[in-house]
Amino acid sequence: MIGSGGEKTKMFTINRLFKPIIFVMCVLFIFLALSSASAANHNFTTANTTEQFQSVINNDNDNDLVISFANGDYVDWGQLNISRNATIVGKNRGGAKFTTSSVDTLFNINATNVKIINLTISGYATAIKSNCSDLTVSDNNITTSGVSINLSSSGSANPITGVVIKDNIIKSSISASYRGAVSLFGKSADKTVFDVLFSGNNITGVYSGVYLGDGSYNSPVSSANLVFENNNITGTSNGVYLDAYSSNNTNITFANNNITGTYGVYLSAYSSNNTNITFANNNITGTSGPGVALSAYSSNNTNITFANNNITGVSYGVYVYLSNGNVKGVNFLNNTINATSGDGFYFYTSGGVTNVTDFVVSGNTIFATNAGLNFTGLSAGSLVNVTVEYNRIIASFGVNVTGHNDNSIFDRNWWGVNDITGMILGVDTFNHFILNITNTSSLDGVHFGDNVS
Repeated sequence: MIGSGGEKTKMFTINRLFKPIIFVMCVLFIFLALSSASAANHNFTTANTTEQFQSVINNDNDNDLVISFANGDYVDWGQLNISRNATIVGKNRGGAKFTTSSVDTLFNINATNVKIINLTISGYATAIKSNCSDLTVSDNNITTSGVSINLSSSGSANPITGVVIKDNIIKSSISASYRGAVSLFGKSADKTVFDVLFSGNNITGVYSGVYLGDGSYNSPVSSANLVFENNNITGTSNGVYLDAYSSNNTNITFANNNITGTYGVYLSAYSSNNTNITFANNNITGTSGPGVALSAYSSNNTNITFANNNITGVSYGVYVYLSNGNVKGVNFLNNTINATSGDGFYFYTSGGVTNVTDFVVSGNTIFATNAGLNFTGLSAGSLVNVTVEYNRIIASFGVNVTGHNDNSIFDRNWWGVNDITGMILGVDTFNHFILNITNTSSLDGVHFGDNVS
C-alpha cells in the first residue's frame, strides 16, 4: 500500500508539470501559425507572367508580402498595379531584367509601404509611377524614354512623404520641358507636400535630372522637405530644377552632390514663408549658363546658405533674379566660384525697384572674366546693402555697385592686385588685403609646386 500511494503521488506531480508544458507548446504552435499566416514569400522566375504577379497582389491577404524575382529576362511584362504594401526585389542587383519596346509603365503604385529593390528596368516610358507615401526605390538600374520615377500628388489632401530613392542608376531620354528623370509633380491650384530623400544615386535626364513642380512654368508646391546627399545628377538643360515658390515651411538640403547641367541648379523660392535651403560641399557646374540661378525675392523668414561648394558657370557663377520684390537672408560662405566667361555674381531685376539686403558673401574664392560681383542689372533706384568680406576675388574688376550702394561693406578682401584703383566701382573700401613679399632672395631656386613652409 505504501508503494501504491507513492506511485499516485509521483503521477500527480508529473501531471502538474505536464499541463503547463502542453499549454506552452499550444501557444507556441498558435504563434507560429499566426506568424506564417501574416507573411508570405513568392518566388517568381521568367516562366511566370504579368497576370500571375497581379493575382498575387490582388488576392494575397498576408500582412507582409515579398515577391522575389530570379535572375533572367522578363520581356514585355505589362503594367503592374500595386494596390497593397509589398516588397518587390530581385535576387541580385541587375539580375532580374524587365525589358519592353511597347509598354508605357511598369509599376503603377497606389499603396503605401512599397519597396522596389535590385531590378533592371529598360525600354518603358516610365519605370515607377506613384501617388503614395512611404515608397522605397533602391539599388535599381533604370533606363526609360519618359520620366523614370514619377511621384504625382493630386494636392494638399494627398501628401507624399517618407519616400526614399537610394543607390539607383537612373537614365531618362525625355526632352520635354518641366520634366526630369525623377519628377515630383504637385498641383499649383491645390498645393502639395513632398518629403523625399535622394541618396547615392546616379541620375541623368535631358531636360532635368531632378524636377519639382506641376509640369508647367512657375508651378509651386505647398511645402517640401527634400534631402539630396551623395548623388551624381546631370541634366542637359538643368541638373536640378526646383519650383518651390509660394511655399510654406520648406526645407531643402544638398550635401556632397555632383550636379551638372546647362544651368547647374535652378532654384525658385520666391514669395515663400519659412524657407530653409542649404547647399554644402557640392560640385555644381553650369556648362553654358550659370552654375546657380536663384530666385528668392519677396519671401519672409528666409535662410538660404551656400557653403563650401565648388560652383562653376560660363555666363555667371551665380545669377540672382529679382522681380518686384526684395531679396534677403542669403549667405555664400567659403565657396569657390568660377565664371569662365562672365560675372562671379550677377544681380538682375526685370520689374520695378528692388533691394538686396541681409546678403552675405564671405570667405569665398571668386574667379571671373568680368566682375567678381555685378549689381548693374538692378533697376534704377534699387538699393544694395550687402556684406562682402574676407574673399579672394580675381576678376577684371572686383565689384560694380554703381548707383545702388546703401552702406554695404566691401572690406578685408583680396582683389587680386595691390593697387585697386579702377577695380572697385560705386563703393569705397576702408581696407583691403595686399600681397607683400619681403626678402625675395630667399625664394631663389623655388619652383612652382615646391613646399616653402
